[in-house]
Amino acid sequence: MSALMSDAGSSRVAVGQLSNLSSLPGPTLCGPDPRRSKYCSQDYINLTVNSIYMYLAIILQMYLYLCSKMKTTPVQKLSHRTVQDFLWICCLGQVFFQLVKSLEVGMVMKSLGEQVYPVALIEPVITLTSMIVSLLFLYCCVNAGNIAALTLLPLFQLYSLVDNATKIYKYQAAGLQSAHVKLVASFALTCLLVCSICSLFLIQILNILRRRDGPVSSSQEIIYAYSYSRTNILSKLTFHWMWNILRLGYQLPLEESDIYPIPQSEQVKYQFQELEKKVRYGVGLLCSCMRMNYSLIGFGALLRFLADMLGFSGALGVQSIVSTIQENYKIAEEMADKNITQVEVDIEHIKDSLKIEDMFSNTLVASLFILLASLGQGSCSQLSSHLLCVAGVRTRNALQVCLYNKALHLSVGRKTTNPDKERACLEKEGKEYIVPDEISNGNIDLGTIMNVVAEDTLNIRELVWN
Repeated sequence: MSALMSDAGSSRVAVGQLSNLSSLPGPTLCGPDPRRSKYCSQDYINLTVNSIYMYLAIILQMYLYLCSKMKTTPVQKLSHRTVQDFLWICCLGQVFFQLVKSLEVGMVMKSLGEQVYPVALIEPVITLTSMIVSLLFLYCCVNAGNIAALTLLPLFQLYSLVDNATKIYKYQAAGLQSAHVKLVASFALTCLLVCSICSLFLIQILNILRRRDGPVSSSQEIIYAYSYSRTNILSKLTFHWMWNILRLGYQLPLEESDIYPIPQSEQVKYQFQELEKKVRYGVGLLCSCMRMNYSLIGFGALLRFLADMLGFSGALGVQSIVSTIQENYKIAEEMADKNITQVEVDIEHIKDSLKIEDMFSNTLVASLFILLASLGQGSCSQLSSHLLCVAGVRTRNALQVCLYNKALHLSVGRKTTNPDKERACLEKEGKEYIVPDEISNGNIDLGTIMNVVAEDTLNIRELVWN
């Protein structure tokens, strides 16, 4: 039955292909056919350039590692974390879409067989390896603060941009449309390469301007236990920035001195001063609290939305797998009833490029994307909870100090009247004695004020968190 199912799946694709041969796009992979040979030169050039780039990148990484161990050059941390995070997102996106292209070429080559050369699959795999090496190279350069070594990365990405633009032109000339995986992935890679190149040049310019004010030496750099704001987006998504404190807590019991010094942005005094400045503008207290942490709340909401979408995509992937298996069983049963054992397919008419729905109809590919979606959902959800929790704690601390500062200027105390005498007088007059509301009368002690403040600020923290 499994053999019939595999034959059914291939026959289903083949029948759909043979029914509309006139609409099939032309060849897009390197092969012995004259129509395919024009892609071979570009593949061999890409292999050469990617190999040279990986060699240079590995050599520079070894050099930066040795310099960091010998401490021959001062470490200067690169500034503007927002631009660096955007650059990391672009590089991760490039790895993802290049992985999609490699999977698509592998699926097509399984059907084409000897009609294409092995270099057609080797080239996208080597390019994917180069992009992974680029992530490691970027990490080394950012940690070392070496701007000169970082120049190699935009040069490689400029070549990749020209290469992808050329491929898009050839794909369109071959008849590929927006539904084909190759064209969509190449277009997405082109956009991400443009964004990453601009980010790299912006980082170069900003750090050159920073040098005019004088570089920050390594002796002035302070190592914080809470280093969230000083890490890249990949470390934030994987919580790798907590590794040092977790390893220390595994080896020894943590003490209060292990979490100091605390960054200025996380100190209660700084949060109180920021809230006080915003309250002076006449904006409401709750609005001021939200505006004080608008970046954390906004980014946390975006991550929560992405986590929900990734969870929804995982459910759709499971549905696609189940539908594909049911359809294959149905076709296998029809072939068994008709005593069909094999379907002859003209290999000349097999497509070089798969459409998006054809690629995701493969159960193995769908399972891989479900796994990636599950990992992305977990990372985005945990990071969103962390950001919103930090925003809530900041808001609560700032509100407590603000209200406590206000309470110190209030005239609090009690009246000099004796409650027992007042009760006796009211009983003689035939009136009922009612315990007065101390808060409404203004007769409230400082402890009661702080209890009310603690409860209300806790509710506001929960509001921001949830």
